[in-house]
Amino acid sequence: MIDDITRGVIKTITFFYQVEQINIISCCGICGNVWQESGFDPGVSQIGGGGGYGLFQWTYPARKRGLFSYLDTHGFLKDSFQGQLEYALIELRSPEYKQLYKDLKTFQTLAEATTAFCNKFERPGKPHLEKRIAYAVQSHDIWKAHIGKEYNEGFEEDEQTDFSFNK
Repeated sequence: MIDDITRGVIKTITFFYQVEQINIISCCGICGNVWQESGFDPGVSQIGGGGGYGLFQWTYPARKRGLFSYLDTHGFLKDSFQGQLEYALIELRSPEYKQLYKDLKTFQTLAEATTAFCNKFERPGKPHLEKRIAYAVQSHDIWKAHIGKEYNEGFEEDEQTDFSFNK
């Protein structure tokens, strides 16, 4: 059974990235990865060591420093959900992830989107890809059953949507 908090987190992630024209398949692929990496907890440190932190489990020293610098400079708390989504987007727009960012707008299957995001953005030591894809499928099912209808009926292009949680 999926609780309202999980449904709300999936809604926030999908709405946030859909504004960037990332399609819903890829948004759910991102959700599957985040669910596997952090259980949607922006304050979690990597279980079992390894140094990962946050929603996307930033581990490599330069990426982690970049995250913390961005959060600090923009007035976000270290465990800010909003700040971490924004920083991941900044990374996706960077030259290193430019092709992935472009591809996220066109993927047609959950497996394709989830796998590409895992291999090109997350780059985990142990991918557990089957779990990521299963979480992406769950995210898509939740989106179709609960969020997509609301999105299509009530979201206006010019509407200001506040994705803030803690700043």
